[in-house]
Amino acid sequence: KLRKGQSFIKIKHLRKLSELGNIPLDIIEKRILELRTRDRKREVKFKLPIFTSPELASLIGHCMGDGHLSERQFSFFNLQRELVDEVIKNVKIAFSTNVKPVEFEKDGGWEIEFPTNIARLIALAGGPVGEKVFLPFDVPEWIKDGTDKIKIAFIRDLFDDEGWVKMKFIRQSSSTQRMIGINMSKNEKFIESHKQFFENIRTILLELRITPSKVTEMGKTK
Repeated sequence: KLRKGQSFIKIKHLRKLSELGNIPLDIIEKRILELRTRDRKREVKFKLPIFTSPELASLIGHCMGDGHLSERQFSFFNLQRELVDEVIKNVKIAFSTNVKPVEFEKDGGWEIEFPTNIARLIALAGGPVGEKVFLPFDVPEWIKDGTDKIKIAFIRDLFDDEGWVKMKFIRQSSSTQRMIGINMSKNEKFIESHKQFFENIRTILLELRITPSKVTEMGKTK
């Protein structure tokens, strides 16, 4: 379909043309200017290819935390405005500067929603799609094998969403110990895969020269 001199084509047809013409997709993607869904009001222009980066790792961390990824959109809710603004900034850096989320106040915080194209790209980067409590997922390989900056961005924003800080008074030394931890709920069917997820988090922390405790299973909730 031609509009203003540009041609829009379904992804499955583009892949078929790539095969028939023996043209690698990485060559084709350099000529792609815009991705479109059925909602024409939410068209987004991208500069391809999209590379791994701390900003993309940050988005994966938030996606596994307070974010939610579906087939239709990527949404993020938080009580801290600075974290909401950080997600908006990182989407612009990682994907496109002309994307603008739908935004509204909710339960004393803010929720932002990004269109389908952003959701699909985050899913391709390793973001879990669906209700995370009922979904096994793991740290993407590109983050495990990434630079320290990529690992730090992922860990920082996962802990921003799901972490906690506890203060403990030590009588013997009359000092206060600060502990930082993280816990996430999971349906008991996926406990073993969730333990492996946390073991991989622990490995990343060790690689960043942070010595965490062992992974432990907490009590059940209804």
